[in-house]
Amino acid sequence: MSQRSSGFTLIEMVVVVAIIIALAGILVPIVTGELEDAKSATAQATVNRVATALTQYIKDTSFAPTGQNGQKTYHYLYGDGTVPSANKFASGQGALLSDFLTQNTTQTTNWKGPYLQRVEADPWGCAYLVNANSFFKSTERAWVLSAGPDRTVNTTAASTVPLGDDIAIFVK
Repeated sequence: MSQRSSGFTLIEMVVVVAIIIALAGILVPIVTGELEDAKSATAQATVNRVATALTQYIKDTSFAPTGQNGQKTYHYLYGDGTVPSANKFASGQGALLSDFLTQNTTQTTNWKGPYLQRVEADPWGCAYLVNANSFFKSTERAWVLSAGPDRTVNTTAASTVPLGDDIAIFVK
């Protein structure tokens, strides 16, 4: 009569490891997809908050966020984070969104902010962008956008919908 040991056999161990690997192969893509969806939802919520803050800023001050008291100084605004190198709105000088929305560094009259506490980077580390040039150029849209996961701005000022994987809304 042979005695059976109380440990696992090599075959049992291989089967258990194979099952764990198979489950990981199924679960990792699902979890990764959920994380990307959460990042996109966060970016969309922030884009909406920035657009609302810009609308309130314009209502309060009667000026577009393009310079001190609406002077046509800035062509685009950006938040914290890295400004995407392929910024299609960088046709001129840029300024921080915080100059208009979190603190009145431009000394604009009737400013009643802060309109936001801060404008953090998007979930991929890039700055949120606003096409401020559109406030004084009627052929363009005032997009508020995140460059999305590819960190490249695909939407142009004349676009009617966000392009590529950009997450955007337009103010006017």
